[in-house]
Amino acid sequence: MIISLKQQYNNFIINYNNHNYYECIKAGTEIINSGYEYEQLHMYIGNSYMMLQKYKMAIDHFKNAITLNCHSLKAYYNLSIAYFEQKEYENAEQALRNVININYKYIDGWNSLGHVLVKLDRTKEAKSAYFKSLSIKQNFVAAYSIAGLLNNFSESESYYKLAIKLNSKFAACHFDLGNLYLNKGQWKLAIFSYRNALKYDDSLYIANYYMGVAYHNLGKKSEAINECLKAWDKNKKCYKSIKLIARLLIHEDNAASLKYFNSIPTCELNSYETFLFAHVLESSNKAKLAKLKYTNAYNTDKSNLKALWSKYLVLPAIYNTNDEIYYWRSEWEKGVKNLLKIIKSNYFKTNDEAINFLNYQTNFYLHYQGLNDKDLQIKYGKLIDYICSIYPLNSKNSVTIAKNGKIKLAFVIPHSKIRHTIYKLFKGWIINFNKAKFDVHLIVPVSCNEIEQKEFVKIFQNIHFIGDKSSVEQIYYILEQKYDAIIYTDIGMVYKIQPLAGFRLADVQCSTWGHPITSGLPNIDYFLSSELMEDYNSNLHYTEKLIKLPNISIHYECDSYVNCKFISDPIFLCNQSLFKILPLFDNIIAGIIKRINNAKFIFIEDNNSLITTDFNKRLKITLHKYDISMNDHCLFKPKCSEIDFLKLIDESKIVLDTPFWSGGNTSLETLSRGKPIITLPGKLMRSRHTYAMLKILSLEELIAENEIDYINKAVNLFYDKKLYKNIINKISKRRSLLYQDLEPVRALEDFLIDKIHK
Repeated sequence: MIISLKQQYNNFIINYNNHNYYECIKAGTEIINSGYEYEQLHMYIGNSYMMLQKYKMAIDHFKNAITLNCHSLKAYYNLSIAYFEQKEYENAEQALRNVININYKYIDGWNSLGHVLVKLDRTKEAKSAYFKSLSIKQNFVAAYSIAGLLNNFSESESYYKLAIKLNSKFAACHFDLGNLYLNKGQWKLAIFSYRNALKYDDSLYIANYYMGVAYHNLGKKSEAINECLKAWDKNKKCYKSIKLIARLLIHEDNAASLKYFNSIPTCELNSYETFLFAHVLESSNKAKLAKLKYTNAYNTDKSNLKALWSKYLVLPAIYNTNDEIYYWRSEWEKGVKNLLKIIKSNYFKTNDEAINFLNYQTNFYLHYQGLNDKDLQIKYGKLIDYICSIYPLNSKNSVTIAKNGKIKLAFVIPHSKIRHTIYKLFKGWIINFNKAKFDVHLIVPVSCNEIEQKEFVKIFQNIHFIGDKSSVEQIYYILEQKYDAIIYTDIGMVYKIQPLAGFRLADVQCSTWGHPITSGLPNIDYFLSSELMEDYNSNLHYTEKLIKLPNISIHYECDSYVNCKFISDPIFLCNQSLFKILPLFDNIIAGIIKRINNAKFIFIEDNNSLITTDFNKRLKITLHKYDISMNDHCLFKPKCSEIDFLKLIDESKIVLDTPFWSGGNTSLETLSRGKPIITLPGKLMRSRHTYAMLKILSLEELIAENEIDYINKAVNLFYDKKLYKNIINKISKRRSLLYQDLEPVRALEDFLIDKIHK
């Protein structure tokens, strides 16, 4: 059957309209081969090839159409598009010039010419083309394109708004306007524009991410996380949204942060992000993995000083066995040696960089291994001292007793809340010093908000809030004050202290037991301790000269005395942080349960749920060895307010002090509530705080000699009601001896007067 040319052409058009492009091309080719050829035929075939992304074939047919009609605007325009897709921008430009020659007012020609000129990096000409389009007739494409080329914020904003006015549903324009606001730091306007973009194109997942960034900058963490999760739900490869969530949760929910970091492929993390991942692993008690990640972060960015530090000095918070303690202790000792070696090889580019290096992290967890740390502290002190020596500071003061004859004394307390443990312990020193002999100052080197500062001013005079200064600025600020003596209430807990305590900023420099460990720093002269907390040869535990102040060494203000609430149930409270509880204590708990089969133990959860989980696992394994179900005997309470913490003490029958790291403030609070506390002192001062308190109260009945004795005392105290009542009465009658004691304050004054005047 012979099909007429007219039928062939009709079939050709039908196939084209039905998007049957292969059939269309076949039919069109047959028509051409039969000798029938005209412009529109080549246009349809060219367009079909365009839809099939076969641009070279399309170009041939558009050229044929132009050969048949050299004034075919559509053929030149489609030819420009085909060249553009082929990235032949010069040819695309020429085709568009022909379009404009044919019709100077053809808007799409000018707009497309602008796009091509942008690709050719001829921005000025591109702007001119877009402006020409806009002068012919206001159209959103030209206005939108102009906005994207302008470097002036106000002009760009006005053209984006014009484009949106002309087409309010132009999602890409709303999105780009949001980007403009985001880059300008106008977070609320950015969010508004991104919401409009998503209103017209919900698939724009990246708009959700950028909204998360804007909310983060507004301090709205939950909203930021919510938007990033939306971006992630829409596109599982939007890893930057998960990165932001992981970073936002680092301090708020470490376990969740770790979960999100684990969901990001390693190849998607840059050096700094790998470092943050390592930090989360370290905080989650994953020390070995953290060490590996810190190493990776440092190897890919040798300028990351924090990664270098942590690579060598990372430590776990919870140990499962004593062997683990010795393993990590050995790793740390090798690490501090390697770190010092690297630093001595001209590591720092500037002196300020050296000081800032100290403003990162302390060796805090080293001190919770229950061992004598003096030798390791000396090595750590050499590291700090060497870094400080890099900075050319003429810091040696001479005695500068004020003209009024007073000794100028500074207490450095690196905490921002007056109810912090360190303030409770040492506030009595500061406010009770003889102001006729001493000009007493308080230095707070950490950030304090306005409310916190007002709370300080109610209690203390001569306060210096310097938390907004850099470490170098703080050092010079303190030097300018010309103090005769400085007392650091704790060294080793807060990183802000390291750069200060490493220098000689006063003639007499002291540390004390806010963090009860020798500093190992050459520029700290004396360690202020308690005569009752120290063993007979404890001076061997310090690099500083040991000064033993009377009794428990402090003037502690008791908020109120509370009569002991008698509890019949066998509730034992372990009110110390979990990282203070070493494996030995697990056996003590098991021993008590074996003899009091309904005993209940209350622990305080760590802020990081993963540390609580690891402690939980270790304790569960130990109790299982004794055929004890941990779930029947152990309860973990979340971190709570001060009031709720005191309620926990009141609702417990007996408080159990932790061996190796005794309670200080917590034990004073426990005894103020009239509650008995059992302790097992060791040779190191940090295990003898409660021991000293009980000695003052003549309560040797609560001081254990060993683990078995500890268990016996706990069991006897529970079962022997007469003994329990007798001890409660003793605490009630004698506890005032622990509080408002001015004898240590006077002794400390005498010590300072002697040293300064000498």
